[in-house]
Amino acid sequence: MALIDRIMRFARGPQAQKARAKAEQAARSPQAQKARAKAEQAARSPQAQKARAKAEQAARSPQAQKARAKAERFVNDPRNQEKARSLMARLRGGRRH
Repeated sequence: MALIDRIMRFARGPQAQKARAKAEQAARSPQAQKARAKAEQAARSPQAQKARAKAEQAARSPQAQKARAKAERFVNDPRNQEKARSLMARLRGGRRH
């Protein structure tokens, strides 16, 4: 049995549903809300703004433009699109060809 099949079987099982419910409950906890507020405050800090500006500058660099072009060629390749479609069908539980 392929690894992806085992993962998908587990993801649909009762243990995964129980873990999802527990994670959702933890996300609503006061500690999680406090952590979220702290993260949002940190995102507005001067250091975060400086890091964002640096990242935006790096995104406009020649290397970034070259990487973006390569990624677009990869995404537009029909073979890769077919691989992605078949993988998504497997993840959704669709039939296989």
